[in-house]
Amino acid sequence: MKDKFLKPFLRHLLVILIIIFYYFLLHILEVTCLIRGTTNIPCPGCGSTRAMLALLRGDFKGYIYYHPGAILILLTVFVAFHSESLFKVINKKTVNIFIIINSLIIIIIYFVRLMFSIIP
Repeated sequence: MKDKFLKPFLRHLLVILIIIFYYFLLHILEVTCLIRGTTNIPCPGCGSTRAMLALLRGDFKGYIYYHPGAILILLTVFVAFHSESLFKVINKKTVNIFIIINSLIIIIIYFVRLMFSIIP
């Protein structure tokens, strides 16, 4: 019973520590995106944090401007991270199809934004 809760807790703690380390690294290097800062090419997630913050403020125009696929990125990461738990409720194939379709949509959005140079 204890292991049932300890394993997910440790996974979440590890993710939180990785995020803290990542933001610390961004602060040290004085960049807003590690990929964009080192390669000068925006990543598929560039602008998603600002988009989610705009959405929380109720600024839907800002959300679309910063990253129209930010919610899809958040959902895809959440489902991929919790896929083992979801397999108990939802068919494994359905979860995998959800992840693949969302990932394809995110990649399409990325290339459209690159083609039209609309990545802020």
